[in-house]
Amino acid sequence: MMKIIQDHSALKLVANLDNIMREAYDMAEDIKECTKRCDVNGAIALNDVFVPCPLLTEFCMRGQEMIVKLGTYSINSIDTTTNLPKRFHELFKNYKKTKAVAGAKNWNRKYPFLMFSGPSGSGKSFGAAYALYVLTYKINDPNWKSKSLWKPLNALWLGAYMATSQDDLFKQARTTPILVLDDVGEEMPTNLAKYRIAEIISERWNHNLLTIITTSLSTDKLIANYGARAYSRISKDGQTVICDGDEVRLM
Repeated sequence: MMKIIQDHSALKLVANLDNIMREAYDMAEDIKECTKRCDVNGAIALNDVFVPCPLLTEFCMRGQEMIVKLGTYSINSIDTTTNLPKRFHELFKNYKKTKAVAGAKNWNRKYPFLMFSGPSGSGKSFGAAYALYVLTYKINDPNWKSKSLWKPLNALWLGAYMATSQDDLFKQARTTPILVLDDVGEEMPTNLAKYRIAEIISERWNHNLLTIITTSLSTDKLIANYGARAYSRISKDGQTVICDGDEVRLM
C-alpha cells in the first residue's frame, strides 16, 4: 500500500509541474513588448519557471549578444579543434577584407573543393582559416538561441609537407570530414609526395569531403605535379579564389 501511495504522490507532483509549465508558457504568449528581463540564454522567469522569451530575435539586445557569442565560439572552436596555426586567432579580431576573405564568405558548399591560389603573402592561409570560421558559424546558426546545441567542426588543418611525410597524417588527410591542405607545392620534391597529394585529392573527391587548399603554384605547375585528373577534380567540383594584387601577409 505504501508503494502505491508513493507512486500516486509522484504522479501528482508531475501533474503539478506540468500545469505550472503550461501556465508559464501561456503567460509568455501574452508578452507583447520586450521586458528586458531575460537571462543570458534568452529565458524569462514566469510563474517560477524559466521559459524562452517569445520576442527573442537576432535583432533585439539579448539576441545581438548571443550572435556575438556564437561568432566568438566559432573562432575559439576552430582554434582548439583543427590544429589551426596560432597566429590566426588574434587576426580574426582585426583582419583585412582581402579577396581570400571574400572567397571564404562566398563558398558554396555544394562544391566540395575550395582552393586559394596566389603568391606568397596574399592572404591565402587566412582565407582558409576564415572559411572554417564561416562553416562553423553557418552550421550552428540554426541553433543560435541554444548554446548547448553548438558543435565544433570535425576538421583538420595540415600543411602539405606534414600530410605527405607522415603515414598517420596522410591517412587522416584522406578521410577527415573537413580538411585544410595548406601550402600545396611546399611538400618534399619527391614523386612519393606528389603522388600522395594527388591521392588525397582523389580520395576526398570520391567521398565528397569538404577540402580547402592553398597553393602558390600556377595551373600548369599543379597539372605537372599532380596530374590533369587531380586538377580537374578541384576546378570542376570546386571554387578557386585568385588571391593577387598587393601583398597582404597576415602575420
